[in-house]
Amino acid sequence: MLSSPVTVNLAIGLFTEVELTPSPEWVVHDRDSDTMVVTSTRQDLIGRPRAELAASLLDYFAPENPVRIVTHSDAPPHSGLGGSSSLGISIAFALDRFCGTAKDPYQLIQLVRDVEAEVLGGPTGEQDHFPPVFGGAQRLQWGKGAPRRTELACDEHRLAQHLLLAYTHQPHRSGANNWQVVKRFLDGDQSTRRALNAIGEVAAAMADALDDGRWVDVGRLLREEWAARRELAPEVVSPELEALMTAANDAGAIGSKACGAGGGGCFLVGVRPEDRESVCEAITHAGGEMLELRMSRVGVSVESIS
Repeated sequence: MLSSPVTVNLAIGLFTEVELTPSPEWVVHDRDSDTMVVTSTRQDLIGRPRAELAASLLDYFAPENPVRIVTHSDAPPHSGLGGSSSLGISIAFALDRFCGTAKDPYQLIQLVRDVEAEVLGGPTGEQDHFPPVFGGAQRLQWGKGAPRRTELACDEHRLAQHLLLAYTHQPHRSGANNWQVVKRFLDGDQSTRRALNAIGEVAAAMADALDDGRWVDVGRLLREEWAARRELAPEVVSPELEALMTAANDAGAIGSKACGAGGGGCFLVGVRPEDRESVCEAITHAGGEMLELRMSRVGVSVESIS
């Protein structure tokens, strides 16, 4: 196994938004599902559907007086794009500023990681929390202690020419998929361990390719990563995902990989600029939806404090 595994991730222009204001009652309003929870005490929010993340963070920061939290995410639900982690970061930063606790970004990343684990009832990582905090493209090197973050010199214009983002319309379940991989690893499954090692090697090579602007290599590495990832567990692959990837590859894509834990959600496609339009058409014709892939250099921000 790699002595210091690497994660490569990217902040994109599918944002999460949180509006936090004083209120006569405790309110959590999820605009995307149009679900609103209103209670007279903060503790009554715990366990309420569509309010779990906000409720757990409110329980941690414990503001003295009631607040209203309104949330929105541009990303499709269960898309594998780290939307729940981004939303957790947005809520945590808003509460940190509102309550004046002045935590540093790494403390908030670890807090949201732990809150997600509490809400999901299982282990989580923190790789998805770095893009919404810092923006841009980055290499995360995982050793002893905190991960080491290095910003990658990734050109936004060329990225938009060479990478596509598509949605399968099939929600994925990261917790279930990841648990199957963890279980197989702990059970000593050698194919899973070899696949994880291969993914680590691809990630290290991907960081270098993005940093150097070698976009054909980026597409090739997407293909290699997916070949290894599909060996992790049967749940990683779905017929819908495979059909859309096949359509993209037949139209000239260099390579594709699922986002997040796979099994549905979104997938990333590497293309040559001259094949971009035909690949988009093929994915759409096969039932997928193209999403705008635009890198965001800006991380989380707070516009005003009431």
